Amino acid sequence: MKLGIFGQKERRTARWLKLGKDSFLFSQVLDLDRRMWGLVISFHLAGIALLIGHLRLIFGFIPLVNALDDWVEQFASFTGGAIGIILLITVLYFLIRRLKSPVRQISAPEDYFLLILVLLVIFTGDCVRFFGECLGIHVMLANILIFYFPFSKMMHFVGSFATNLIRSEYLWMSSYKRP
Repeated sequence: MKLGIFGQKERRTARWLKLGKDSFLFSQVLDLDRRMWGLVISFHLAGIALLIGHLRLIFGFIPLVNALDDWVEQFASFTGGAIGIILLITVLYFLIRRLKSPVRQISAPEDYFLLILVLLVIFTGDCVRFFGECLGIHVMLANILIFYFPFSKMMHFVGSFATNLIRSEYLWMSSYKRP
C-alpha cells in the first residue's frame, strides 16, 4: 500500500479541509486555551481589517473612495477606533503573557522587541485616530515594522500551511492500522 502525503483519494478532501481549519481557525490553540484562542482570532481578524482599512491610504483606492465618499469616512472613524482598541488589548495581553507565564523561559529578545514595536505602532495609531496627534511618529514606527516584517517571526504564516499539513499527515498516519 502506498502511503504518500495524498494517499487515498476519498481522504484527500477531508485532509485539505482539516488543513484549512487548522491554518485559519487555529484549532490547536482552541484545544489548549479558549481565552487565548479568542484573543488570537480577534488579533488576526482585526489585523486583516486594519490592512483593508489602510489600503485606501496606501494605494489611494480611488474608485471605492469616490463611490462611497462620506460614508467611508464615518464608517472608518467608528471601525478604526474599535479595531485599534481590540489590537491594543490583544497585543498588551500577548506582552503580559510573555512576561508573566512559563512562555517567558522560551522567549527571545526579538519576541519582546517585536511585541513592543507592534504595541507602539498600534498606540500611536490610536493617538492619531482619537486625538489627531502622533502622525509622524506613527508613520515612522509603521515603516520600521514594515521593513522589519520579512525578517521577523511575523512571517510564521508562510510556514504554517506546511507545518499543519505535516502535523495532520503524521496524526493520520499514526492512527492508521495495518491489516
